Amino acid sequence: MFFIPALAFVLYRRHSIMSAPFSTGDIIKPGVTRSHCGLLEKVPFVKLCEPKSVSFDEDGVLSLYHGDELQWQMKGGKCDNSGEVECTVEISEDGYVMIAGKKARMEGHIAYGISPWPFADQVSVKSKMEIHLDGML
Repeated sequence: MFFIPALAFVLYRRHSIMSAPFSTGDIIKPGVTRSHCGLLEKVPFVKLCEPKSVSFDEDGVLSLYHGDELQWQMKGGKCDNSGEVECTVEISEDGYVMIAGKKARMEGHIAYGISPWPFADQVSVKSKMEIHLDGML
């Protein structure tokens, strides 16, 4: 009798973690993947939400997929496993997405907004002017 409520609680927690958007103060390590649908994505023949997922890989690239199609990527500092820079994604207090300690920049066709999912709040990335100025330095 105790097993069913305990299982329901564990599944609910897992679903909440898998589908939660990234928020200010979160620290995302390589290998983390979140799904807009959470556990519902794993149920065959059930289409209750749009299949979107976001993942952060070992190279320091944050990628959003809509189904199997890559929508955009964010890149920032280099993740080189030297230990000099921690390879994480963080949303700073002022709303910037930071990857490996540097402001992230967007790459790709942005057909879908970046909030409210995968980010809980509106976030900022490097502007084209900031990218251009970095290249001149």
